[in-house]
Amino acid sequence: MGKFETLVLVPRMEKTEPKGMFKRGSTVRVWISQDERQLPIRFEVEFKFGAGVATLMKYKPPATKSVSLSTDPIPTGTINDATDTGS
Repeated sequence: MGKFETLVLVPRMEKTEPKGMFKRGSTVRVWISQDERQLPIRFEVEFKFGAGVATLMKYKPPATKSVSLSTDPIPTGTINDATDTGS
């Protein structure tokens, strides 16, 4: 699919007790494309015994041309590096 300018989100449980994979010390990272589509390009979960990675290989836009882009800020997550390039 090429190269993308991405925003890397690292969600954290800071205001509540950690639950699920966060309770076990896992780290999650999500790479979101910084174009009008805001595609989830890559998803990575690190565990104590290894890591799981999912990478977007193909994208087919919706059949309709109307796209609603939200201007609301991202509700959760910590931005590590706004200039990171995911593939």
